[in-house]
Amino acid sequence: MEPNDDELFRLHLVLKHKITDRVASRKDQRQKAIMLEAQRLTQEGQGDGIASLLNPKSRQEENDASQIGATYNAVRVAKRSGAKSGTSDRKALAEAVGDGALMLKLVTEFETHIKSKPSPHAVSAKNFTRWLYGELVKRDSVVYTYAQENATVLFEAKRGERWWADAFRKRRKTQS
Repeated sequence: MEPNDDELFRLHLVLKHKITDRVASRKDQRQKAIMLEAQRLTQEGQGDGIASLLNPKSRQEENDASQIGATYNAVRVAKRSGAKSGTSDRKALAEAVGDGALMLKLVTEFETHIKSKPSPHAVSAKNFTRWLYGELVKRDSVVYTYAQENATVLFEAKRGERWWADAFRKRRKTQS
């Protein structure tokens, strides 16, 4: 049964192991899956147009494709939506973290929170993350109100302290 256009929009190509039926975790799996699919279409006589451009060009690419094709099949699978998997929209979250006004507001509120704690360890990505998630649950907090008005993606964000530390590090690099 051939998928219709709407279904094809929700599908993408991945490499699945022929024996274990697990999706490959290679970084370049998408390009290799497209190459294998183009080869299959060419072998079936449907390799005109774009498919012909995606076929291996060199002997090395043909060898790579045949090696991967011996182990994997190119299969169409449904894309996981961010809402169903519990992850937030990465781009929207990155934009929110990049928003100077939002971050200034969050940092200012965090500073007022940690002023009563003289510990040098109070200022860390781990403590900020714990504090932020705690504030986003409290409907009467300033952070909750501000996030609701300006960055609703923070409510969906389930990122750990490592992610926030990396986000702050990126902000420092772009600001200097």
